[in-house]
Formats: sequence, structure tokens, C-alpha cells
Amino acid sequence: MVQACETDPSIRHAVIAIGALNLTTPLPGPDSSVGTLKHNFAFRQYSKALCLLRRDVAGGMCDLRTTLIACLLFYCFESFHGYHELAISQVYSGLKLIREWTTSYYKPDDSGRRRTRIGSEDPYTVEEDILRAFSNLEIQVMTYADGRSREAHEHYRHIGQETIDDMPPIFGSLQESRVVLELVIRRSMHWLRSTMRLQNFSTPSGSPNGSPTWGEASDSHPFSLFFDVDPTFEERLETMKEYERWDDAFRPLLNLSRSRSAPEEDFLLASTLRLHWLSGYLSIASNNSYSSLVNNGRFTTELEELVGISRILLGRGEEVGNRGFVFDMQIIVPLMTVGWIYRHRALRSEAIELLLRSPRKEGVWDGIVVGKIMAWLARIEEEGLDDEASEDEDYVPEWAAARCIKMSFDTERREASVSCLQPVRGSPNGEEVRREAIIPW
Repeated sequence: MVQACETDPSIRHAVIAIGALNLTTPLPGPDSSVGTLKHNFAFRQYSKALCLLRRDVAGGMCDLRTTLIACLLFYCFESFHGYHELAISQVYSGLKLIREWTTSYYKPDDSGRRRTRIGSEDPYTVEEDILRAFSNLEIQVMTYADGRSREAHEHYRHIGQETIDDMPPIFGSLQESRVVLELVIRRSMHWLRSTMRLQNFSTPSGSPNGSPTWGEASDSHPFSLFFDVDPTFEERLETMKEYERWDDAFRPLLNLSRSRSAPEEDFLLASTLRLHWLSGYLSIASNNSYSSLVNNGRFTTELEELVGISRILLGRGEEVGNRGFVFDMQIIVPLMTVGWIYRHRALRSEAIELLLRSPRKEGVWDGIVVGKIMAWLARIEEEGLDDEASEDEDYVPEWAAARCIKMSFDTERREASVSCLQPVRGSPNGEEVRREAIIPW
């Protein structure tokens, strides 16, 4: 990044723009809010970066590496300010460039395996860290919004099959296990997107602020956070096997990282990988029928471990001042698995407490917003559950579970509009009532 600043003005101005922000808070603070000198300075620098990059691209003077670095920086700037649609467009632009570049250098042989094409240009112009950054961002934005077709996801979910087939019985390092886990999660997300309607943040037509909204099903066709998967899908079973193979290969490294002699950084990385594995595996295992969400307590131990790891990582981050805005996914999406997919009452309360305790923003996900919406959902679903018949239930009962949950966000007003349908308790004909709320953050 430092070298790119020296050689490219657009990168330099983008870095200066981000440097003018206070990233230790998840939202622009009083010293950098709209109209302040720091805010105006940051946006002037950002505008210069955009103009310079467009000029260089139009003139054919911008190489792929510079464009990808600029996309990453623009993503950080836009997502920090809550302009999520613009941030996500930067990720898609970068992914498109990467896929066009890779297909020009690689093509499958007769057996379907990819091989390097012999050419005059070096296919390794872009560092591995940049490619990995976009791969991770693709996972993140797929949990938030994705406008690509099912056919595209069906194609992308098969990428990396050779790596999956060659997965070792035991990983040799945490770095190797991290690369393979990212591939497993990315493939599973593409599969989910290719088979059903994953909940989607999208821009509604006619919205004056272009605020994203979550939910695309009609009220007459129920679905819940996040997805609806047929449990008999053979692909679902294959996806779970990939997760299970990774877990078996990772287990020795996880145990080693938890020993007293293990370095602190190994413990934190291994814990993060375990957290993300739990989140992905439990999401696939749920398949969103209510009986599978509860699973008769089958995954309660895993949910408890997920919350426990999140608490440890959050505590370590607070000790070193790692809060505010971060680039990649850490604990927010995993905690959503507990509160929005499985809806374990006690563990959801812990997840809400963790999200609201330490304000943080992980890319497009804002922990405070997620925590407040999750608290609202818990409040309406647990109304009347303090009677003797329900007080011992660990999970939200089916008759109380909300569906058709929809959300829209107004970044300027800093508020979320949330609505859902909820069964009327005791109704013999399945009557439902709409619940709505405006939630400020």
C-alpha cells in the first residue's frame, strides 16, 4: 500500500481520505461528522481519488493491481459512512476484473483441471493478499446483498473443486487451514444463493435515499432468516461433508493452539477460524425448517461454543483497542447465526449483550444496528413466554416465531424500519399479525 501511494496519485488520495477518518468508532464521530473540516477534507480527497482513477482507466494508464487496491480503499470509505450499495459495487467491480484476468491466463485441460497458459505476460501481477481480500469480501457481501443470477452462483460454487478434492487429512499450518476454510465457506454461500432466495439487502425502487431493504418474499410465502433449503438436497449433504472434512483436518491445530505453550496470535487465529466454521456449518445444517432450527437441542453445545469464542475474541480486541471499524468479518455474522437462525433464547440474549457492549462495524455489518434489531425480534417473540408452559423452553416456540422479516435503512436519519409477521397465539386458523418498529442507532 505504501509503495502504491508513492507511484499512484489515486491511491495516495484515497489513503489520505481514510486517514482523515476516525476508524476507532463504527460511525463518523463529532469531529468528523457531516460539515466538519475533517469530513469535508476526507470527501475532497476521496473525490480526487475517484476522478484520478477514472482518468487513468479511461486513458489506459491504470494497471489491474492499482485498480484493485483502489476498489478495496473505496470499499472501506463507503462502508464506513454507511453507503453500503456503493461499497458492494466496488467489491463486484473488483471481482469482475479478477475473473476476467484469471480466465485470460488459465483454462481447463481435458480433465477439467486449470492450467497456466503460456504467454508473454506474468500471470502473478497481483499479490495473493489482494486476491484473498476480495475473496473474503465476496463472502461478506453475499451475507448482505447479491444481485447476481442463480446461474452465476451455480458456476462459481464449483470453483476450487481441485483444492477440495486434495484437502489433506491434517493441515500443516493455520495459514493453510484458513485458505481452505475461506474456500469452503465461499462455495457454500454460492450454493445457498444458487438454490433458494437468501435474504437480500437491495435498493427499493422509488426510495428517495436509496436505502437498502432486507427481504424479498411476499407475505403469503413464508421464509425466515436467512434462507430456505430443502434438507433432502444432495448438494447440501456434500456441502456439509466439506465442512466436516475441514473440521477433522483442523482439529489437531486447534488443540495445539489451545495449549499453554501456544503463541497468543496462534490462539486468536485458530479461535477465529473455529468461530467462522461453526457459523457456516450451523447455517447449512439448519436448512430452515423449524424442526431443524431447534434440532431438539442437537446443536446447543455448538451454539454455546460459538458465543463463548465470540466473547473471548471481543474481550481480547477490547484489551488492545481493536474496536470501531474493521475491514473483514469477525464476530457479527456468527452471532447472527445464534440470534436470527437458531433463536436460542438465553444464547440470543448473550449475543445481543456482546453486540451492544462494544460498538463495532465489520465491513457493511454494524454491530449496534444488528444488536438492536435482534433485541426487538427477541422482545416480540418472547412476549408471553414467561408462563409455566413456556418458561423452560430453550428455543423460541414455533407459534411465536416471526417470519417475513423485512428491514430498510436510512443512513442520513440513522434509523432502521423493521417489520415481520407473527402468529396469533391460540388462533385456530393460523392468523398472523404484522409487527413494525422504527429503530434508531
